[in-house]
Amino acid sequence: MIRDLFKEWPEVAWLTTLLLLTLAFLILDIAMAVPEHHLGTIVDKQYKPERHSSGTGVGIAGGKTAVVYSSSHESEAFLMMVKTYDGHVETTNCPPDLYYQKEIGDPLEFVIRQGRFTGVDWIVRGVR
Repeated sequence: MIRDLFKEWPEVAWLTTLLLLTLAFLILDIAMAVPEHHLGTIVDKQYKPERHSSGTGVGIAGGKTAVVYSSSHESEAFLMMVKTYDGHVETTNCPPDLYYQKEIGDPLEFVIRQGRFTGVDWIVRGVR
């Protein structure tokens, strides 16, 4: 069935192949990211509480009335803004115990996992 679909619509096969190759490239980039350890001083701390939101609405689709439900969820985040000794400011995500243990002005060691091919900072995490 899928083979017949690809024969009838080669654009679908092309797009599916491109999507799978892109996904494989990104997974490889994240997997090969080398952790770099940095040291800096905490300049600000922010706590973002857990957030849930939902909503409903009514719309018309194809001449019929439809009820639409939407919801979103954001987990809580413990963020610290750290100024490195070379002047860059990085926002790090920290575990709760580290967040409450450290104060503004304290030193913080953090890890940046930067993509090997893309150079994207995939993970910035406070360590100690």
